[in-house]
Amino acid sequence: MSHNTHDYPPPTFAVTVDILVLTIEDGKLKVLLIEHDEAPFRGCVALPGGFVGPDETLREAAERELKQDTNITVRGRIDLRQFRSYYVPQRDPRQPITTVVYWTIINSDKLARILAAGNIRTAALRPYKSVASGRIDLAFDHKRIIRDGVKRIRRRIEGTTVATKFLKKTFTVSDLRKAYEIMWDTTLDKGNFQRKVINCVDFLIDTLTERGSASSGRPAALYTAGPARFLTSTISMPDKSWL
Repeated sequence: MSHNTHDYPPPTFAVTVDILVLTIEDGKLKVLLIEHDEAPFRGCVALPGGFVGPDETLREAAERELKQDTNITVRGRIDLRQFRSYYVPQRDPRQPITTVVYWTIINSDKLARILAAGNIRTAALRPYKSVASGRIDLAFDHKRIIRDGVKRIRRRIEGTTVATKFLKKTFTVSDLRKAYEIMWDTTLDKGNFQRKVINCVDFLIDTLTERGSASSGRPAALYTAGPARFLTSTISMPDKSWL
């Protein structure tokens, strides 16, 4: 059966990409946001992102917008993962727009160097709790997107190795535990956590070196992230009632 293109209305909506960049800095989960300098949200902050070009894939657009807005280049340990799409007729007052959201996690020291090298003055880290509580004025529906994204990643670190992306190349089990505690806003049992992560196949690789203690305590073993993507034994979030 043939189809006549005149039988269908012309498209009236556009497609954008937005990127959720998370890090842990000063013991807090933080989100990378940029200043929005165009109406109708001039003066608000927003996720990095923008329109998808006519000759771009979604991934290509996300990589371009991330580099343009924040100086972050996707390579090595910095990767983008597609989260979900958002559309309701009024989510953007300019016109009907669907956005496809990606997320990434970057160590705070590395992220600071990237931002400084690009002299990106409009990009800044904001505490997630301030975003989620509404104390920061966000453009569009980005508050909802950020909350949804963090909720997804909080569940994802239960069974995958992505929490290591918050850390430097070498880290201690204590460093890793603190990343979980900050993401879940809780306190974990040290002994149980250590036994769990050490016994997960290919989760951590022992560097056979140690980090000296500032006190008279025993030096801590240093690890790097192993090749595993999924954990052979789930690290369960203690309390999921607030998700």
